[in-house]
Amino acid sequence: MKQLLTMICFLAAVMLSTSCQKELPDDIKIDVNQGGKAPTPTPTPELKVSEPGQFSAQGGQQTITITATDAWTLSKSTGSDWLTVKTMSGSAGTTNVDLVAAENTSTELRKATITVSSGELKKVVELSQSAANSKISLNVDNLNFTSDSGSKSFSIKSN
Repeated sequence: MKQLLTMICFLAAVMLSTSCQKELPDDIKIDVNQGGKAPTPTPTPELKVSEPGQFSAQGGQQTITITATDAWTLSKSTGSDWLTVKTMSGSAGTTNVDLVAAENTSTELRKATITVSSGELKKVVELSQSAANSKISLNVDNLNFTSDSGSKSFSIKSN
């Protein structure tokens, strides 16, 4: 209690000695800590997510790194069944998250997004996978027709 009273008297003396000189700005903050310990600073919330490269049409695995000051969660966009995420949540710190893409047999580029949320912070990461090369296959090497009428059949497959 004696320390608190001494601190209040000191602050009053400082304010009186400066009142004749110049007005103090409104944004000055003075912390009084009776226990003698410095106040613990509150860390600024932070969320960083590394950007992966494009997945090849054959599929494969890539790793992203999530760094957060708070716990985080991850969600995938709808229609991204081709993408498997190994870890959907984590705690404060740095976490490596594996992303696995299934083979893309379509001739269309695939796209997806993942959203990482930590407190009020959000990061959206765009992902894509290359299209497969076009393939056409026949079940015969050649067809020979004679002058007589007739028919033959064959099948064509394409991706």
